Amino acid sequence: EVGKALCMLGEISIELGDYEQAEEYLNNSLMLFKQRHVTPFLVDAEVNAIRLYLSWLSPHSKILALKHAYAALAAARIVEDAYSMVDGLFYASITEASCGTANKALELANELEPLAKRNGNPLDTYYAAWAKAIAHNALHQNTLSKPLFVQAYNVAEQIKHELNKHKIGL
Repeated sequence: EVGKALCMLGEISIELGDYEQAEEYLNNSLMLFKQRHVTPFLVDAEVNAIRLYLSWLSPHSKILALKHAYAALAAARIVEDAYSMVDGLFYASITEASCGTANKALELANELEPLAKRNGNPLDTYYAAWAKAIAHNALHQNTLSKPLFVQAYNVAEQIKHELNKHKIGL
């Protein structure tokens, strides 16, 4: 499907630092997905748009990241897919932290935590711990954030997810 391919191309372009191209791919992907019923693929495209705007420090990037964070979360709530909900809550939380609204980031991370436990997926546990760590860090609560960063790192190590270990940076 074209929408999925455009979303993947957008994701690759983000990794390559070609943000303008990524934006074009993702906008086209989002346009295609929004023409249909809400699906997890729409959530994926919104999440990639968040990743784009958190990486690309343009004048409006934080506003655009927030826009896509809440679009992803709204779509995830409609789809009721566990993976999409984890993504939606995680990215909404870290986007709020990035934008300086740490209390909202913590609220979203706290919503994510029981969902991750219910899902029983170690990767969900990783995202829940990382979101809470980022939120507590944004609140300057280092005594609370440090063990959560360590927990996220340990989960990534346990599931042999080298990229996520690298993202934590311990």
